[in-house]
Amino acid sequence: MVLDAVRQQGQRIWQALSVADRQRFLRHLRHYWDVHRYRVAPQVAEVLEARQRTGSLQVQAARLLSISGEGETLCLTLARRGGGVQTLSVDHLILTTGPAHRALTDSQPFLQDLARRGLIRADALGMGLEVDSRFPGSG
Repeated sequence: MVLDAVRQQGQRIWQALSVADRQRFLRHLRHYWDVHRYRVAPQVAEVLEARQRTGSLQVQAARLLSISGEGETLCLTLARRGGGVQTLSVDHLILTTGPAHRALTDSQPFLQDLARRGLIRADALGMGLEVDSRFPGSG
C-alpha cells in the first residue's frame, strides 16, 4: 500500500515541507492521514466490525453540537461531515477525536515547567514541540 511506504518516510517528508505546506496538508489531508496512520489491532477491528454489522455500533464523522441526558440515554445533536444536522438517542458515546496535540504541555506538569523556564515551546502548528536535529546538551 502506498501509505505504508509513505509512513516509513513520513518524518523526512514532513521535515522537508515549509510551514505553509504543513498547514495546507493539515487543513486538507490530516483526517485521511490519521485514519491510515493509526491502526487498530485485528482482534479489536473484528469486534468493531461485528458490532457495526449488528447495528449496536454506529460510526459517525461529525462535530458534536449538543448533548443532553434523558434517563439512561443521551440525546446528541451532530453536524455531519459533508453537511446536515442529525439528532440521535444513544446508550453510549465514544469520542475519537485523535491526539490532543494542542493540550500537550497543558496536561503534563513536567512539560509545563520546562515551557515556563523557556526550555521547550510548541511548534508553529500546535502539533507538538519545536525541535531540531541537534542535541543541545552535547559537546
